[in-house]
Formats: sequence, structure tokens, C-alpha cells
Amino acid sequence: MKASSSILFLLFTCLILGSCSSSNEPGTSANTIPKAGSLFLIHTIVYDTTGGSGTSIDTEYLSDSVIANNTIWNGRSTSFLTVQHRDTSGIIIESNGDVSIYLGPTAIDLQDVSSKNMVDFGWIRLPVGSHTNSVLRTIDTTLQDVPNGTAHVVLSVSYLETGSVTVGSVSLPVSVVRYTLQKTLSDGSQIITSVDQEDISYSSTIGYFAMIKFLHSTIPNTADENDAGTGILSSYTLK
Repeated sequence: MKASSSILFLLFTCLILGSCSSSNEPGTSANTIPKAGSLFLIHTIVYDTTGGSGTSIDTEYLSDSVIANNTIWNGRSTSFLTVQHRDTSGIIIESNGDVSIYLGPTAIDLQDVSSKNMVDFGWIRLPVGSHTNSVLRTIDTTLQDVPNGTAHVVLSVSYLETGSVTVGSVSLPVSVVRYTLQKTLSDGSQIITSVDQEDISYSSTIGYFAMIKFLHSTIPNTADENDAGTGILSSYTLK
């Protein structure tokens, strides 16, 4: 299990022109909007939590680069666009401090690998500024290639707390929200419910995500039924 492309980070060398700040120089004001050329690096660790072992089964560094500002992306004017490898994502910093990300088509199969059973969540808002709770989407659909297959999908988000995340020698203030995707799938003879959650820590000081903790629900007989993990910002450079 890996974090979604909307929260991955790509590190590049700071350009010669323009002033840059690094993980030793946090943004100077709240609601910072990273400019094109800003760079982020996150360290992700995936754990097998079977029996409470917490054994690390995968670790890697993922990176993200801001490539443009004020660009139309999937029908909305974004604050900035990011790229991780070849995946591009749009992020909007709303006037009240909330952050909207484009989630887009998401697989709803048990194994989360089929492109046949997808739902498009579009833009979703994370209440890191408004500190509210809401159900963002409720979708009922049928499952292709599953006789009598149905799916009930609920996407919700809730505010948890404020806190801080240390990046290098800098303590970044963060707002933490919980993203929850609940899927109830049926083939007419059995019903399976899964819950995927991510606790997302966003820092308005740098205008980006400082930490993500993710938990994949327990689904019997799937490869990642007991996977959990953490992605934490390792370093950053702001333009």
C-alpha cells in the first residue's frame, strides 16, 4: 500500500534565480502558497501490524515538485500544481484556510486494483482551516463482473486537532484531519465492509503536508489486510 499521488513529494535542486528557503527556514507567514520550483521530500514506511508486530515491510523516499501556479486543473483554478514522477495533482488553498485536492477516479474493488469498478470523487476539501466535519460523498453503484454485485461508498472527513511536526530542526505547526473511505460491497450472498483512513497533518506555514498516517482496513484474504504506514516530510525548499 502506498500513499496517493496527491500527497507524494519530489525533490529537486534549488534554482539559481530567486530566493529559496529550506527545512532550516520555514515559511514566514500563515497560508503560504508554494511557488513553482518549490520542492518537497517525504519518507514513507509501510508496516505489517499483524499481531501488533509493527514490522516494517517497505520504505522509500517519495518526492514532489511544484511546477505551476494559478492554473486551471479539472475545472478549477488551482493555487499550485505538483508532479510526482509523471503524476500531476492540483491543490487549492481556499480563502478560509481549507485545502482542496483532486482525488479523482478511485478503485472500489476489494483488492483496489481493477480499473473496471471506479468512482470519481473529484475535488474534496480538507477542513484544516475551518475545523469542521462532513460527509463529502455518498455513492451507490453496481460492480462490474460481479453477479448481483453492489457497492455503497461513503467518503467523509473530520478535524482532529492542532499540533506540530518536526522537519529537520524546524517545528512546523499543523492541523490534523482524518479522511475516511468506507466501502460496503455485496455479491448477493455476502457483505464485506472495509474502512481506509488517513490522518493528514497540513502546515499552513509551508503550504503543504507535513505528515500522513495511513491505515488500510482489515479485509480477509487480501495481501494488505494488516498494512499501515506513515509518511513524514523529510526536507523542503520553498520558492
